[in-house]
Amino acid sequence: LLFCCTCCLLVAGWSQDVKHLLQKGEELEAGLKDQAAYQQYLKVLELQPAHHTALYKASILADRLGNRLHDKEQRNRYYRIAYHYASTALQLYPQSGDAHFAMSVSLGRVALLSSGKELVESVKKIKSHADRGIQLNPSAASRVTGGLFFSGLKYSKMSSRLINWCRKIPGRQCNE
Repeated sequence: LLFCCTCCLLVAGWSQDVKHLLQKGEELEAGLKDQAAYQQYLKVLELQPAHHTALYKASILADRLGNRLHDKEQRNRYYRIAYHYASTALQLYPQSGDAHFAMSVSLGRVALLSSGKELVESVKKIKSHADRGIQLNPSAASRVTGGLFFSGLKYSKMSSRLINWCRKIPGRQCNE
């Protein structure tokens, strides 16, 4: 009986820690302190490795932090970490619009480093995850479209690379 009570108290304490860490992460994120928010979500994942919110937010923030780096190897390391968290979130929560959004962002970052057929395949996957994310969570549509490539696709870095690649194919019509 004493063991059961102790376990219940530990679980309740963990739950409070997780709740507090998530709240702190969201406050830091709202204050544009992405590195500190990312660290909070990593702490949540130490306590609960399958925590839905921490997984997708850690993915989004790792992508965002990596995108700010000039060193290509460090940037790629953050992108791989982001992909890992997005992939885990998607495996554990396949019906989560947020998990699909995180995966679309992660694939988008990686796609910017790709070329040719890899780039075209990536764009298809990005669109698939973005569409599924919107389907599962229509209220997040503006976040998905604003955060990725769909509103203003014509002007995005990836779009111009894709159009330039397409122009090299003889007889191919490329829409701009």
